[in-house]
Amino acid sequence: MGSGTIDRPLCAACTRTGPGLWLCCPRCGVSGQLTAAVCKRCALSDRLDQILADHTGAIPAPMQALRDFLVAGDQPQNVSAWLHRQRRARSLLSDLATGRIPLTHDTFDALEPDKAGRYLRELLVGAGVLPARDEFLARLERWLHATIDAIPDPAQRHLVQQYTVWHLLRRLRRRVAGTRANPNQCGAVRDQTRAVISFLGLLSANHLTLATCTHTHVDWWLADGQIRNSKAVGAFLRWANANKLTTVYLPVQQWGGRELEAWAALSASSDFPNDEQVRTASLTGNRD
Repeated sequence: MGSGTIDRPLCAACTRTGPGLWLCCPRCGVSGQLTAAVCKRCALSDRLDQILADHTGAIPAPMQALRDFLVAGDQPQNVSAWLHRQRRARSLLSDLATGRIPLTHDTFDALEPDKAGRYLRELLVGAGVLPARDEFLARLERWLHATIDAIPDPAQRHLVQQYTVWHLLRRLRRRVAGTRANPNQCGAVRDQTRAVISFLGLLSANHLTLATCTHTHVDWWLADGQIRNSKAVGAFLRWANANKLTTVYLPVQQWGGRELEAWAALSASSDFPNDEQVRTASLTGNRD
């Protein structure tokens, strides 16, 4: 409440400026205050000077750029509130200012999934202290490397690396050239990677490799429901076939107008069982 009455209060923006109503900040001289204390921007400046000082009491040049960026923001009180709540953020800022941890993207990568570290990285990028990069793509790369490193079999590990890093990730980079990857695109690569690892595990469980696997094996697993993500496995087998790693090839199933018309005609025919007939057959055991 800036002025007005209890029944009709007015905010600071709606209050008419009058002589003696607003006070000035004793530090920077900006008007628009109801008290004689320093303004929110100067208070934030003082707080950052304490946090960002190194062992000599000076602020290093990169952290000075961050300080100026935060102080110049539209809502300095929000930054002050964030610093007050986030002890972890204050600790990270102090460690960066004193050189206890290096000011690099690798440092923040090692902190994941630290929320305070993630937000601080965004501030450093916004201030121009850290170079901008595609964060979704960077997280995907870290996930891929960690997932691949966890595969115990060396041959399968190398195969998954070939397909995911050298094929899927490279293709995604080409698609987003000049832009940024979105969560759906990165999630699709993760799903495809999981499907491939699961399929290779199925091969191992049956004492098979890509070279010894046949269409009969794949057809049986598809019919038996052991291959859940058939689309991703099919894409992997087409890639492996093109690279002479297997003789198995699953064509892309495309549903066009003719296929839909044929399906509609079959559904409408008297030979095609309806829901009631299917339900009756399942209860009676008659499947003829």
